[in-house]
Amino acid sequence: MWLYFRSKGIPFPDGDGLPINEEAHPDYVKRAVDALNRIARPVSNPQADDIVVMRFPGGYVHLGVMVDERNMLHVVKGRPSSITPLRKFRFRIVGIYRLTGPNRPNVSS
Repeated sequence: MWLYFRSKGIPFPDGDGLPINEEAHPDYVKRAVDALNRIARPVSNPQADDIVVMRFPGGYVHLGVMVDERNMLHVVKGRPSSITPLRKFRFRIVGIYRLTGPNRPNVSS
């Protein structure tokens, strides 16, 4: 996630400063949401550059970034990156966030 935004010249923290263990923990989703709440706001209508927070079995959290209103960039370690319809993950979505303040992408609309 941070590499995507950094490539666009947008400052984005690469974590909350706390260690991530190899095993999943139930608080990872809360940690992701708490960190995003410091730099973003929840939205209901996604657009390009919005961040999607998803919950996976076992307490894993996964982030995606919207490339348009319906599709997100989905990157999983050890697999090719892909553009995936957001609806594929509709039951796993915890929230969608739009960056605010100095972290906000320059949008022409």
